[in-house]
Amino acid sequence: MRNGPRFLNQPPKHEDNMEWLALMRHYGAPTRFFDWTYSFWVALYFALESAEVGGTCAVWALDIDWWKDRVKEKIRGLKNILKKASNTPKEFKLILNCKDKPGIWSVNPFRLNERLHAQQGIFVLPIDATRSFMANLRALVDQNQAAEHLCKIVIACDLKLLSSCLAELDRMNINSATLFRGLDGLARSLENQILMPYRFTDVPDKDLDSR
Repeated sequence: MRNGPRFLNQPPKHEDNMEWLALMRHYGAPTRFFDWTYSFWVALYFALESAEVGGTCAVWALDIDWWKDRVKEKIRGLKNILKKASNTPKEFKLILNCKDKPGIWSVNPFRLNERLHAQQGIFVLPIDATRSFMANLRALVDQNQAAEHLCKIVIACDLKLLSSCLAELDRMNINSATLFRGLDGLARSLENQILMPYRFTDVPDKDLDSR
């Protein structure tokens, strides 16, 4: 909070912890926030971007409203807060202070920074900070219930799939330059373009151009 304003034209208000943490998370600082997105295509890009040929990657899908309904039953006072409004500082403070209540919760600051807006992002945090994200899920409900509301899509990454998917996502304007606004995003995009040709090797043009 003391050093951030040196780099920000409009820094968050001192008391807006949610916005400070969102800003920190998007620039690599350690926080309790996990990055999720409302967009399947953005999630797919992040899964494929760092995937290796011959390996696998995954896209996770989460029914966040269902999980939050489970949490509402366990945290005293949360329902009353949510009756007035959601995603408020009061709600955020209560969630952060529930140290002995496992579960997950989604938050977003009122003011969206450029990256959060571009990535259609939302943050999901483990309520009990002493446990991992998955341990918070397992402690909240049994495995059979969880399986119906949490999905992992595993993708086998051969060269043809990687190259054609990344090319199609780029046509949709989903790449590092658009998702990470600023010079670092542009530089990251240039690196990917330089590295891209090896992923297109021996892939016929008709496969890249097909829709």
